[in-house]
Amino acid sequence: MDDLLFIDFLNSDWHDYRVKGVRQDRLTIPDWVSGFLQRHKLQGPAPLDESTLAALVALRTLLHRMVSTLYQGHNLNSADFASLNEFLKLGPVRRELEKDGESYRVLFKPLRQDWAWVMAEIVASFTDVLTHQDTGRLRICENEDCGWIFYDASKNRTQRWCQHNTCANLMKVRRFRARQREKASGQK
Repeated sequence: MDDLLFIDFLNSDWHDYRVKGVRQDRLTIPDWVSGFLQRHKLQGPAPLDESTLAALVALRTLLHRMVSTLYQGHNLNSADFASLNEFLKLGPVRRELEKDGESYRVLFKPLRQDWAWVMAEIVASFTDVLTHQDTGRLRICENEDCGWIFYDASKNRTQRWCQHNTCANLMKVRRFRARQREKASGQK
């Protein structure tokens, strides 16, 4: 679940997990956008023009709001569904039958490979989680300086931070230092 397309897209609004208030919109970084497309086997014209960037930021804002709604235990409303369906309409596909060893499968091939299709694929990734996964496992990192979205695949559903080697370690260090300061101030 680490490489969900919509989660990678949402986390393009990068926050420095170590320092409050340091942000970077990775959608404005051509190398990041290129890598994003390659990681997810997508294609889109580069560089992003202003209207495409604005549409991507609007989509990211919408999806972040929806994940936050689900994270808080609420249901998505009908306007949310209408918005998702509008984005899904941007990616018309054709079906192709393919033989895979001894079995067959249907492939969905895009009619055109552009940013509208990329946005439809991002939304399709999100709707796949809505329809086939446990949305209660969508999480927002508890490091207030981070805020990354992730899918909690742990057995006991208790993952609190996006990554154990970054935010989890940082939060453990912060708690340790806070306890040390409390001890030091209590001994004076």
